[in-house]
Amino acid sequence: ESLQEGFFLTRADGSILEVNAAFRDILGYGPEVTLNEIPRIWWPDEAAGPQSAGSFTVPLRHSAGHQIWAAVTFSAVDDPDGGDRMLVGTIRDVTAERRAAQRETAVAAMTSRLSAAVTTDAALAAGLAELRRELGAVRAIAATWHGDGAPALLSEPGGLAWDELPRRLRSTLESLRSQPALQISAPPGPPGGAGTAVEYSGNVAAIWLDLDGRPPPGLEDRTLLALLCAALGQALTRLHLLDQERQVALALQHAILGPSRLPAGFAVRYEPATRPLEVGGDWYDVAQLPDGRIGIIVGDCVGRGLAAASVMGQLR
Repeated sequence: ESLQEGFFLTRADGSILEVNAAFRDILGYGPEVTLNEIPRIWWPDEAAGPQSAGSFTVPLRHSAGHQIWAAVTFSAVDDPDGGDRMLVGTIRDVTAERRAAQRETAVAAMTSRLSAAVTTDAALAAGLAELRRELGAVRAIAATWHGDGAPALLSEPGGLAWDELPRRLRSTLESLRSQPALQISAPPGPPGGAGTAVEYSGNVAAIWLDLDGRPPPGLEDRTLLALLCAALGQALTRLHLLDQERQVALALQHAILGPSRLPAGFAVRYEPATRPLEVGGDWYDVAQLPDGRIGIIVGDCVGRGLAAASVMGQLR
């Protein structure tokens, strides 16, 4: 009884002879439940023969209905009175450690998937797919606002438009937009799910997960959802800044590249050296001279990207 871990003693067939109070606390079977009434939930199956010793981590069902993870160790002993074989062992609740490891794995998977995105829309689509998979949602939705009009909508699976959403779900997404970032909301009743707001570079994305009538997410799922959405917000911020840099680079490129109207018979293809900026340290001019000749000027820089382009702009 002094053990912090659950203790059990069983016959070779798995029938329980003795348990301590910690064992009952871990599995939720109080003293009012007799030993014969405690299910053999850690036993592999009815036909499996016992091993002499071992240890394993196994999902178990608590008496209240929720799942826990337990680390079980056992060894075979002989009954000093009758000589029968018995199993003695301990059981330890490792649910918190297991879920922490699962959260780390889920965040790593989300980060890896987002690293391949090159636009904010691509990151949102990838993030929704990962959220739907990790939380077991039927559908994941993201609404983003740009101006005073209707928001842009992304969903996984796709095919939804803002006007097609039920009015209550649209109202829920609007309310998520104004709440603090990463605060998890699970309003009772329809539409039935959980949502939060993700901030990035002054913008807000309202995220909603349709749980298809399942109970609201508990503390563990809320923590996981907040962590995954935090990773999504960081990726969106990074891509938004990259997109701003790209717009600056494109504006500079278009300003120094050359005339948009070329003399008859001329065509030009510009192939940038750096992706995804689509800009290099090169420029050209094609000019029609007074005597009917054509002048072609090409500037080429040893270097790449925005720095090379700015140097060539000064040279021109």
